[in-house]
Amino acid sequence: LAVIRVLGTQSTPYLSANIHAVFEHLRGPFWQARFLDPANSNNVLSDALSEAEKRTVAAAARTAIGGAPWKQIVK
Repeated sequence: LAVIRVLGTQSTPYLSANIHAVFEHLRGPFWQARFLDPANSNNVLSDALSEAEKRTVAAAARTAIGGAPWKQIVK
């Protein structure tokens, strides 16, 4: 849902730009974002991850943006 949110508003024809936009979102506002289940708005999917897990995602995105080799980013 985070990827859909980002690329739904700023998608480009360039894969690298799209990946960069997703990483930017994941390293920033993602950990505070609220994601609702599209089929059941009473189900808050973002609550499935703890704050620590969300911060781990943000840290990985920062590493990826920081120029980590693709072998480290895509495992």
